[in-house]
Formats: sequence, C-alpha cells, structure tokens
Amino acid sequence: MKKIVNFNPERFQISAWGGSYSAPRTEEYYQSLEDACYSQITGAEESELDAAERHHLKLMIRLGFNIDWSDPDLDDIRTKFLALYERVGKHPALAGYYLCDEPHLARFEAIGKVRSMIREIDPDHEAYVNLLPFLAEEYYMGTDDYDLYLKSYMEKTAPDWIGSDYYALRTDNACVVENTFWDNLAAHREYAQKYGIFFRFILLSTAHRRYRVVSEDDVTFQAFAALAYGAKALEYYTYVTLDFQSYRGGPLDQFGNKTPTWQIVALVNRKIQTIAHLLNRFESTKVYHFSQNCNIPSGQGCPADSIIKAVSGKEILVGEFRDPLNDDQYVMIVNKHLHDPELLEFALREPEKWALSRVATVHPDVLQPLDKLVWLAPGGYQLLKVVPAKKR
Repeated sequence: MKKIVNFNPERFQISAWGGSYSAPRTEEYYQSLEDACYSQITGAEESELDAAERHHLKLMIRLGFNIDWSDPDLDDIRTKFLALYERVGKHPALAGYYLCDEPHLARFEAIGKVRSMIREIDPDHEAYVNLLPFLAEEYYMGTDDYDLYLKSYMEKTAPDWIGSDYYALRTDNACVVENTFWDNLAAHREYAQKYGIFFRFILLSTAHRRYRVVSEDDVTFQAFAALAYGAKALEYYTYVTLDFQSYRGGPLDQFGNKTPTWQIVALVNRKIQTIAHLLNRFESTKVYHFSQNCNIPSGQGCPADSIIKAVSGKEILVGEFRDPLNDDQYVMIVNKHLHDPELLEFALREPEKWALSRVATVHPDVLQPLDKLVWLAPGGYQLLKVVPAKKR
C-alpha cells in the first residue's frame, strides 16, 4: 500500500466538505470542527491554513486558479502552482490540493498530466479528485461501464487515493438502501486493493434535493458500512448548510450555528476516533452480506472460508479484517436495516477453535465477553475480535 500523506496512526482521516459558503470562518468555526473530531477540511482556501493548524486540522485547499480540463495549459498551470507551492507547500496544516469533482472520463488524461506535474513539484501532498458514483448516468461518466470508468481513472491518473460520494438516504427509502450502494463500495475496495492504494467514502450529512435530514442511525450506518468495506478515510457532505437547492439540516446552519446534526456527527466521529489506532492498521480481508429476503449484492454472499457462517437478522453486513501488527482478526457487523433493530445470534464456522469478544466503544482495548444474543440498533454496528475459544 502507498503511504498515507500526513498520516497519524492515532487519528482517522475524517473530512468535512468545507467550501466558501455563507457561514463566517471564525475561530468558533474551526473549534467546532475540532470538537466534532474532524481531522481535515476539503475544499478550503489557503488563507485558512494558520487557523486550521491552531485547531489540529489539515486542509485540502483549492488551487486558486481555474483549469480548462478539456485543454489544460500545462506551462501556465506549472507557473501558477509553483507560486502556490512557494507560499504554502511546507505549511504543517496542508494535506493536499483539491483538483476537481466528479470528472467525465474524457478528463482523465488531463488530470493525469496535472497530477504528475504536481507530484513532481510536491511529492508529499495529495492531488484530490472525487469520482462519480456507481449509479451515475453515461452522460456524466462518458461510459455506461463503471468498471471501465474506474480502470481508466487508475491507469491514466495514478492517484494516491480512490473514492466517491454516494448519497443513499432518500426520503423514500427509510428501510434499506439499494444494492448499487454496496456495488459502489465493493468497486472502490476492489480497485484500491488491486492498485495498492486506499479508498475514501463521502457520505451525506446535509439534506438537499431528494435526500433527507440525517438521523444518528443514518450517519452511523453510512460511516460504518464504509469502514466495514475497509475505507481508510471518510468525508461528510457538507459541513455548513448551503443557502440554495433546498439544503437543510447540515451540522452548521447558514449562519454558522450548531444544529442537531452537529451533535450526531460529533458522536459518530468520536466513536470512530476512539478505534482509529485499529482502523488505520486494519487490512480488509472479506466483505459479505446475509439477507432473509435474498437481497444480497451480486458476488457479495458469504464465502466458504468466512469466520461467520450464519447470522440471524433481516439484512446484515459483515467485514473481516487482519491486524498486521499481531496477526489478530476482527469482524465488523452492520445492521443494514434503517428502521428495525436486530437481535443477532452468530454461528461461527469453527466454534471449537474461535470465539468472538466485543470491542467496547469507550475503552476499545478492553475486550468484553460477547453475549449469545446481541442487539444492533437500526444502522448500528459492532466491532468484534476473534479470540481462541478457550480464552474468552
């Protein structure tokens, strides 16, 4: 795997989509991000770097100049980027440079040239691109084959990361999300592992258009579903609520005030940061689904060599991990149902050899015995450690 830029083994990369929105960039704004356990802001301005450093945040900054991706002037871009690098390239709060969002396949060659130029000048920071998700239409992607879209991106741009958004929480799907949500995560996991890089996932934190105001269950589900697939970074869209297109209910409102959503993302982020030392080490080994309604994404059923061979519950996701530090194995369980809690019972493939212990939320290094039956909230999760059966 490639090295993570600005990697902190004790802190998981959780980004807020920043952007130049209406809320003022006061000290209280940055303090609210720090208090909510974010580690990064995406789409920020270089003028924010000093404030970000004071609040232990990294910034993915905008370049400050436009690029014509249909015909980029590389000499002009180099001149402008060199000036930017001279100003901020050594700033301790710099995470990287925001290039573009959801590009058409026809732009990949130009992105690759610009990224190569940036890497030549500044090999220590990422050149950030957010891809289109699995369900994007051919008009936007340039192809109706998502596998081709990702393969072309990898081969033409040589990225440090791969990832996309996918906002699955619409007002009309309160119970379960569509299988394309899982197809999207599976595709990014596959390409990240194939090319030896990491993947990030961008989730919904602000309602807009047909997407709903998120609950604690919604945010927990999105975050831990991605983590179960092995995501090494999360990003929330947005942090400040935009003042158009029916945007509502973001962590900060248009005036910069904390909303109930802020409390939700702060809680979920803190849970993630509590186990960051584990998540950052984990190697994703398997992902599979159980469903009473045979609603299993294609190719993502339970494999013959899984740790868990059966689990009760309507819709359950399982991610398996190896910790290379000590060769320990872990299992993350996620309730895919967003309306009903689940009372789960696990059947291990080798119960005479292995057992499961619960990784506690507040003190994750202290294992707790796993009851035979385990409740999971709607969209809820549980991280479990695989332990010898005689040493529970």
